[in-house]
Amino acid sequence: SMSAENQAGTLEEWEEHWQHGGFYVMLAININKVIAGRAAVKFFVSLFGKTADMKWLGHSVVGVERSENAVRQFFVESNMSYTEESVPAIFQGVFSNPEKTVTLYQCDIYSFSSSLEGQFDAMWDRGALVVIDPKHRQKYVSLIISLMAPGCRCLLDTMLYDPERYAGMVYYIRSMGLNH
Repeated sequence: SMSAENQAGTLEEWEEHWQHGGFYVMLAININKVIAGRAAVKFFVSLFGKTADMKWLGHSVVGVERSENAVRQFFVESNMSYTEESVPAIFQGVFSNPEKTVTLYQCDIYSFSSSLEGQFDAMWDRGALVVIDPKHRQKYVSLIISLMAPGCRCLLDTMLYDPERYAGMVYYIRSMGLNH
């Protein structure tokens, strides 16, 4: 399970971080490249927090998030009704809107697999990669690759910063490391 020891920041720190939302500009700038003219794109969003931007995607969205609070807040702040199904053997819960265009799994990211939702046409990593402890990063990358359908396009959010001057809730990744 993703605990404070293998993920940057505690659950409480992330809960506080999610209280401050807002429309995400980089998604708006890059969405057409990710969709690439395709219809009915199935998106995967890992460790999404409560970003309301998932609703804006306008396609089928499946997300994974460990915070129940963030999952519930997504639906409330999006003015979206939802149903909740409890599946304790694999994860805490599955939350879906009535149209099933948004399905959010509240679980450890490693409890999720293609056996649950198949593979995806597009992915948006809005900061998941950098919160994964480096010793678990290969496991995470392997999971993400297993979820990618042929032709899948990924939007990976990155930020340049000086790790000597900034110690936040993220792990530093050298730009060369993204190519591997």
